[in-house]
Amino acid sequence: MTFQYAADDAETGFLTRYALTCGYLRGRFDIPKILGPTDELGKYESDIWEARDAIRITELGDPPKSSDLSALLAKLFKFTVGYLRWEPRNPSRLHSAIPRPGGGAFCTRIYLSASDGQGHCRHWCYDPNSESLYVVGETGDDGAGLVISVVADVSRIANAYGDFALTLAMLEGGHCSAQLAMLLGALDEPFDWAEGTPLALPIDHQMQIGIGQFRLERDDAAEILSDQPTRPTTVGTPIAPEYFTGRHAVMLRAARSVARPIKNAAKAAIIFKPSQIDLAQLEQAALDRSSGLQGEGFVPRPVLDEAGFHVMLTNWRRMSECVRTDRHLPIRMRIALMQVEGVAPQLAEYDLPSGELRQLSDQSPAMALRRHVGLGAGYNFDLFTCVLIMTCPVNERILRDGPGGYRALLAEAGALGQTYCMASTAAGLFARPFRAYSEAALETYFGFEDQMVYMILCGGNRIINPAFPL
Repeated sequence: MTFQYAADDAETGFLTRYALTCGYLRGRFDIPKILGPTDELGKYESDIWEARDAIRITELGDPPKSSDLSALLAKLFKFTVGYLRWEPRNPSRLHSAIPRPGGGAFCTRIYLSASDGQGHCRHWCYDPNSESLYVVGETGDDGAGLVISVVADVSRIANAYGDFALTLAMLEGGHCSAQLAMLLGALDEPFDWAEGTPLALPIDHQMQIGIGQFRLERDDAAEILSDQPTRPTTVGTPIAPEYFTGRHAVMLRAARSVARPIKNAAKAAIIFKPSQIDLAQLEQAALDRSSGLQGEGFVPRPVLDEAGFHVMLTNWRRMSECVRTDRHLPIRMRIALMQVEGVAPQLAEYDLPSGELRQLSDQSPAMALRRHVGLGAGYNFDLFTCVLIMTCPVNERILRDGPGGYRALLAEAGALGQTYCMASTAAGLFARPFRAYSEAALETYFGFEDQMVYMILCGGNRIINPAFPL
């Protein structure tokens, strides 16, 4: 199938190709199932399919209107940003301590940039507050084919939060980058993430701070945006395994190999429709893996070796230095290691300033987490590579910094958590932050007082998806 674009409308041409790309990727992978099912995600999922169906391009058909494509892109970004709202099911002191500026306004902006191949790069901006997508200008071409930039607009909240506005903006921007990293990682496309990259965007650099960029080089972008006649084009058409080629075939094999042992086939690690995958083979792969065997054609686990793990530790320490407010970092981090090649399963403490890893216990970390974290009913910790547990000394910070110390501690821990999430994703792991259901159990287990368990980061193969909403 050949698609025609309006030769005199570069914006429509690019938006058409990008819409087709998003639709194609969305058709291949059930993104809400990968990221975690919630009612709100289901709503955005419906919006995406409706918009994609409304502007489908037929063979030799007229190019869609730019306004229609802008609406589609707005829905796609709305899906991503809507997922970032991260509202708790049960309000807690953590979330109530970080109110949204302006009664729910975001200070994060998402910029989409694309090269026209003629020395220019056009930029669009998505504003999650107005849910609008608009052109912001052009700059010189820097060689990238497609760039998604996350920018924190500090000016939006500076009047309300003063000096704390920068910290809050970095926290929100870091969270946005982490979720985008997960989304792009789940799509298994070769986006490169660059932390704090100088942004070649037509923006006010004094009040808008670049959090990071996801870059897709021109050759890779051309490969993804090119037409492949073998793809099904009808909405809802199941994607059979034979349609997966190249890196997508590897992803499909990985999906089969990392599925948890299941009693109910609907709770597989990645949920394909029954017509798309042999569930008996999926279950057998899980049994083979748990018994130490590797079935033919399956990706072996663990996916992280000792050298890679220490590289990730170094990245965590380096990234923690980017968000420190001073040289004293009171946050402590424990790591439960389950599947790191060359490292015995253990519970260890990681010292951020020195970068040292000290073993605390050699008992089964997965069993300890199931017993003490209060998440045993929803998670199979044996399938994860590692779990990070961050604890923060509340009283110490309040005594040092006064009443504002608690809020500052929340922001610092949050920023660290999101940067760790991005570092893990860059290492090829699926990383996701979530709240401990039982802080009291963790406090008892670790034997500390006046601590706040801010979050736990799950690190595992990036396509593992606990089948329970967070």
